[in-house]
Amino acid sequence: MEAETLGEFRYVKPPTTPEKTLHSVAPLRALLNQVTSPTRFHMIARDRALALLTQCTGETIWPIDLCIDKSIPKPWIDELSDAFESSFDHDRDTIYFNEQKTNQFHGIRDVDLAAKLGESLGIDVGRLQQQSLGRAALVAAIKEAVMEG
Repeated sequence: MEAETLGEFRYVKPPTTPEKTLHSVAPLRALLNQVTSPTRFHMIARDRALALLTQCTGETIWPIDLCIDKSIPKPWIDELSDAFESSFDHDRDTIYFNEQKTNQFHGIRDVDLAAKLGESLGIDVGRLQQQSLGRAALVAAIKEAVMEG
């Protein structure tokens, strides 16, 4: 290895052989992938997560604009958003927007958002999903688990 003196500091040039360079970069690349994985990198502050969770009911689809306004991380929006279709057989299956029936709506179900928030707060949402008998019950269970700590 070559060394240069730069004022008080000594600079050592790294080896230039491809084998040594590949071996030294691989662990750094693995560490970078861990640090920037979506679950680690796109965390949400606990107080923000709690505030959003209190607004979830299990019965609402949030418009994408609202999600952006409420500072939900963009990767979460991309992951959770979907196009939903109304069923006019039962009123509970009909989607309303601005107090009018709509055939299709693009947004995020607040039950999915509550599950994502619960996971980010360390809750075992999978276990709660198995025990809950509906969307509203799941959201209530997530809120209860968060409050129990």
